[in-house]
Amino acid sequence: MSSVTLERPDKFRIGRVFNDSFAVIGRNAVLCLGLAALFSGLPTLVFQLWALRQDPAVPFDPSTFGEQNLVFGYTAVTMGAGLASYILSLLLQASLVRATIEDLNGKQPSFGDCIAKAVSFLLPTFAIALLVGLGVGLGLCC
Repeated sequence: MSSVTLERPDKFRIGRVFNDSFAVIGRNAVLCLGLAALFSGLPTLVFQLWALRQDPAVPFDPSTFGEQNLVFGYTAVTMGAGLASYILSLLLQASLVRATIEDLNGKQPSFGDCIAKAVSFLLPTFAIALLVGLGVGLGLCC
């Protein structure tokens, strides 16, 4: 009869985590910067250019219907841009996780594969982010 001894897994060491993280970024700098530019930089630039074109000198006066619509329209666009930014940040996070997993497994991560996997895992990523947000909210309240 043979016996199997279980090996003790490596201890968690923050130095190793930082070393691995910076090594992955260093080996895939173009990929990481490209994903960040696509999911964060470009949408932020578009929103900021749109916001610059708006007239901030228009006062809010509820008695005038047109100006009220302008303020509500601006608010709706801003809220929509915030939601889009949140979803794009989830896609960025998921695509960077995919790139890290591929790199640490000894493979070369590709731009298309990272994006495809991020899109396919968007709903689970959103659910996890929602649960984390609820947990943080409950932690702050209690």
